[in-house]
Amino acid sequence: MMLRITTRLTDHDIEALATYLSREPSAPAPVSAPVSAPVSAPAPVPEAFNILLEDKPVRIEGTSFETGSAKLKKAASKQLNGVVEFALKQPDAKLEVIGFTDNSGSDKQNIRLSVERAESVKKYLVKSGIAANRILAKGQGSASPIGDNKTEEGRTQNRRIEIRSAIKEQ
Repeated sequence: MMLRITTRLTDHDIEALATYLSREPSAPAPVSAPVSAPVSAPAPVPEAFNILLEDKPVRIEGTSFETGSAKLKKAASKQLNGVVEFALKQPDAKLEVIGFTDNSGSDKQNIRLSVERAESVKKYLVKSGIAANRILAKGQGSASPIGDNKTEEGRTQNRRIEIRSAIKEQ
């Protein structure tokens, strides 16, 4: 797997990686007394660029859209900008944007909304400089849930966009 990843690196990427690895580790920040931390703190979100390099899907969670709408919230831009960075550095990469919904509403409504959300993400990526012909947008509706649709938390997990990459092998 490492060979596949390293063959995609540009000279600029290799130089940046070498510079990063040669830096002296910084001193750790002083530890202060814990302030009633939440019981289950959310895990940090890995950078979209690295996730796509590992051939894994980037998941943009349901809170990135207005309720019942395909309008992107500003919160989605952090991960989407990582996708843009990846696509700009990997010019042979094709992106597949897949929209999902929870099971609220009819199948017809959910398919329509999931397609509209995927198209909304595609528009963001195109506006950011990625050629439209490199991006396939499609909707799956409520198919393939990852959470329990009987709970609000599960329905929130199911309202998502997944972005996958495919890089043509030379």
